[in-house]
Amino acid sequence: MKKIVLFLLPILLFSCSHTDSFKELLSKAQNGDANAQYELGECYIKGDKVSKDSTEAFKWFALSAKQGKNAAQLKVAIYYYDHPNSYDEIMKAFEWFVLLAKQGNATAQYYLGKCYLYGYNCLENSTEAFKWFTLSAKQGNALAQYKLGCACFTGKWEVIPKDVASAVVWFRLSAKQGNALAQYYLGRCYANGYGDVHIDLRRAFKWYLLSAEQGLAKAQYAVATCYAKGRGSVIDSQQAFKWYKLSAKQGNIKSLLMLGFCYAHGYGVKKSTTKAINLFKIIAKREVVNAKCIVELMGDYRQNICLYNFKELFQWIKRSANRGDRNSKYDLGWIYYNGYGGVSQDYNKAFKSFSYAAYENQADAQYSLSLCYYYGHGVDKDVNASVRWLKEAVAHGSKDARLLWNSEQFKEFR
Repeated sequence: MKKIVLFLLPILLFSCSHTDSFKELLSKAQNGDANAQYELGECYIKGDKVSKDSTEAFKWFALSAKQGKNAAQLKVAIYYYDHPNSYDEIMKAFEWFVLLAKQGNATAQYYLGKCYLYGYNCLENSTEAFKWFTLSAKQGNALAQYKLGCACFTGKWEVIPKDVASAVVWFRLSAKQGNALAQYYLGRCYANGYGDVHIDLRRAFKWYLLSAEQGLAKAQYAVATCYAKGRGSVIDSQQAFKWYKLSAKQGNIKSLLMLGFCYAHGYGVKKSTTKAINLFKIIAKREVVNAKCIVELMGDYRQNICLYNFKELFQWIKRSANRGDRNSKYDLGWIYYNGYGGVSQDYNKAFKSFSYAAYENQADAQYSLSLCYYYGHGVDKDVNASVRWLKEAVAHGSKDARLLWNSEQFKEFR
């Protein structure tokens, strides 16, 4: 018993000391000590000596900030920037960002750059934004480094020309500090050989994975694709399915599509046509319809295999075509041309749909348009126009067009 008491005594003493120190801190804060108010705010944020309470934390940071405590001013300014409730709060946030940025605070410099970039309580000014992002980035601020990387990568800011090599440098600096977006874009640079880096799929996969593990949906999609195609990693269908699913849960359209593909074909998961159809229906009913999703949902409708009601699918294809998807325009033309699925055959409508898609360099549509001109379907017969569109289709990769072009039928035009 004596040993137990001796063992517990230091713990009890620490607990009393812990409580006393918090009471002392609270007393100082209540008496107007700016440093104590700031420290008390930190306690509530971290749950140190007291239960976490963001409302209490903000209250004490605000009191400390009003007395000129710079660290508190920064925290309050960032809160006002992210959750503005009044114009006065916006003005105060900008005022404190300017004050602290001029004192050399890297975080304040980053936020001041954002203010100028997006016109937050000031006129948009990419020159000022670039200036403050650069000052912050040179002090090692990962968010500012990422912003500069984006500016150099796109060249959309008037003050800085496109410079992918510099973008890679900034992305790398930010990525090494754990910035998920920078890690993703650095992965893209290695995957495509952007800037002064050589294509290195293993490094690309490494950075995609680091980003994906932080929950970035598009990085999770990239990791899944690497596993599916063996790009910088082994081919692993189960891992591909896992990452497609994680990304799809965040609403990534491409991952939703590929998840449906996995269920439809039993790739990395037990085959389930029902789950595949449900996923494809979710995508197809969205504002922007993905034509690949529709084709996947329909199965190979050109072989009279259809996973779902064709009439409903036909309406989805029409909506997708009307929204500008070139593949859907081609699919619509094919259905009209062949009179498929109970739709009346209509060469005029087919020619019109093929034409829209062909001028957008859809290779199958160019091939089909060539046939329309050759046989006079939906348009006056014109062999020269047929040859011209057949050449376009070949140039854009149509295998059917290449076979026809190399046949005896077109020998005299080669």
